Amino acid sequence: MVEDTMSPLKYQRVNLARYSRHSWVTDPGSYASLFRDLPDDLGDICRALQGLLVHYRGGTEIPADRLREIDTRRVEPMLARIVELDSSPLTTARRVETRLIGCCRDYAVLLCSVLRRRGIPARVRFGFATYFEPNFLPDHVVTEYWNGDENRWVLVDAELDEDEARRQGFDALDLPRDRFLLAGDAWQRCRRGELDPNRCGVNEEICGLSFVGGYVSHDLAALDRIESLCWDGWGMTDVPPGGALDEDELALLDAVAAATLAGRTAGFEADSRLQPTGEIRSYSAAGFYTLTMP
Repeated sequence: MVEDTMSPLKYQRVNLARYSRHSWVTDPGSYASLFRDLPDDLGDICRALQGLLVHYRGGTEIPADRLREIDTRRVEPMLARIVELDSSPLTTARRVETRLIGCCRDYAVLLCSVLRRRGIPARVRFGFATYFEPNFLPDHVVTEYWNGDENRWVLVDAELDEDEARRQGFDALDLPRDRFLLAGDAWQRCRRGELDPNRCGVNEEICGLSFVGGYVSHDLAALDRIESLCWDGWGMTDVPPGGALDEDELALLDAVAAATLAGRTAGFEADSRLQPTGEIRSYSAAGFYTLTMP
């Protein structure tokens, strides 16, 4: 457990350097030059990304032959498809029908990629949003970046329109942590009886404590710079919604939740229940498939 043996200052330096580097997912590869056109202001970057993507469940009619775009898990092929659909600079908002079809995770991954390209420590976080539905917390994915001036990690919802966020009384570029619950926070609240796990998930059928626990594992993977798709399944993420967790699994997720809330991942590297290695299953809306992770 290397992290636990470091001094706090050394750990912070190593941690920030780690999140300044691209992962296999966030590396823009041969399309990195496209990021040069993007503005410096964080809000302007988010607005530009909102003009490149459309959420497949956002109310827009999605052509059946394009639904598989939601499984584009890496930034390089995302950018390739974006310019294939419309070769304009990334600062040009596309017509809805020529935007890449994706979901919240893709906004988060693209923003993470832009920030890492600029040397800003950034990471993807899985959790649950309080601001989409009045009595339900949908699963959601956002970006977290290191604000060096304020010496803290800041949550950003790159998908959420800033005006809508302001109407709800918060800033989409500095999400309050009681408006977006990190998966570990939601897990702990459920375990303490403060939050009904059946109010957390995709919908009233795909929800529950095992779903929240699966998102704890997704968040751990993202902290390890393995930015999975929301519907990827392995180990603890592959327990069916409503499925029972035994005492060992509950205790394991208690430990993982506490670690992820502290931004730590050490101690879980060898546990196959947590690590998305080897073959994983992807329960995509475009059709089930399996994938061997690199």
